[in-house]
Amino acid sequence: MAECQGGGAPAYIVRMKLRYLGNRNVQLAGKCPHCLLVTTFDQQGVYTRSVSEPGVVPTVVVLFRCDHCSGPVVIQTKNLGNSVPNSVMPQARPTFPSPEYEQVVPKNVVEVMRQVYAGIEVQAWMLVGMGVRLVVELMSAERCSAHGIKLEQGLKARLRELQQKYPALEGPMQLADTIRLLGNEVAHDHNFICGSEQAAVAIELIEEMLETLYVLPARRTRLMSALPNKQDAIKQPA
Repeated sequence: MAECQGGGAPAYIVRMKLRYLGNRNVQLAGKCPHCLLVTTFDQQGVYTRSVSEPGVVPTVVVLFRCDHCSGPVVIQTKNLGNSVPNSVMPQARPTFPSPEYEQVVPKNVVEVMRQVYAGIEVQAWMLVGMGVRLVVELMSAERCSAHGIKLEQGLKARLRELQQKYPALEGPMQLADTIRLLGNEVAHDHNFICGSEQAAVAIELIEEMLETLYVLPARRTRLMSALPNKQDAIKQPA
């Protein structure tokens, strides 16, 4: 394991065995950054950044889940067709902004956000762009399930339906759509370069969206449940 110094806390680079099996199927084995066991990983999806310039090797992002703990792992590589252990992955060491977030935000969203922060540390901007879009995917799926909306439609349509049916979600869904567009540009536009500025804006938007959807309602519920006890305490004589 080689340590890589980035802005803020140090990040870590983990080298894992990536083997191409053909037909866009990839086999991954190595030490899981979540459960720390040496294991294999189940491939969840492959995303290729389109390239129009001749001679330029496209960047490929592959999403896996640990076969032991189901923790998400994102690999960014330019050697999908080679059976060589040269793939680089930022280890999920950075923590989420606060314990309050971890208590109320869905666990799969928290795990992906940790990967996003790790990607920022090692300046893997394409990974960051894909990661923030994945956060929107997971958030919209959770909200649609909670409100009885079918998941078959695309992400843009899901966000629009949530916004139309539930006016209270208009602000968060507008933020989510902005993040979705950033993720699309990173994944599909070779001339679009996602850097520290765009990453900082995306993180700020995501944190605001998560606070509106999960943190503030949980805080309000907690305060309201404690309100009767506080009123009784006020009525009692000293």
